[in-house]
Amino acid sequence: TRLGESDEFEARLGFKQTWPEPEVVVESGPKNATGIFMILEPGAVDISDYRWAVNLENGEVKGQERKGSVTIDGDRGSYKISWTWHVQPGRQRLRIELDGRVILEQDMTAYIDRVIATHAPGRTEPSAEAFENMSLQLETPEVTALLVFKSANINLDPSQDTVNYWLELGTLYLREKP
Repeated sequence: TRLGESDEFEARLGFKQTWPEPEVVVESGPKNATGIFMILEPGAVDISDYRWAVNLENGEVKGQERKGSVTIDGDRGSYKISWTWHVQPGRQRLRIELDGRVILEQDMTAYIDRVIATHAPGRTEPSAEAFENMSLQLETPEVTALLVFKSANINLDPSQDTVNYWLELGTLYLREKP
């Protein structure tokens, strides 16, 4: 018999085949998630106030984490600068130590909040952004750090109430305070 065919089913049993209604599933992903994707536009900026340009890409991998670290000898002592990112998006952070003492440790939430407040999500194409939108300045009593991002990819999923982000750090500029 061919009961799997709708016509045959109705002819033999006298009623139409029906299927259960699918369960309501809250979708996440492309249908509900919205994003902001920015890239640094070509250009030049004056960095004469900074002493060092630091590259923290291609760091070592440990489990779910990758860390790029650089040590710099300055007038105040030895600085260890670390940029840590995880396989799971949205967990990048900067840490600066001076002679083994942590003087700055910060995730990128403030920068992400600033971008979300000034950019409408939902574009499918990346927007080329000015230096001011692709940088973050952080200060401590000892140093000023300027992070310049090559790209920023921020995904907002309202159904899950989550924000995931991925920042591609281009260069960190560092100035030691007197």
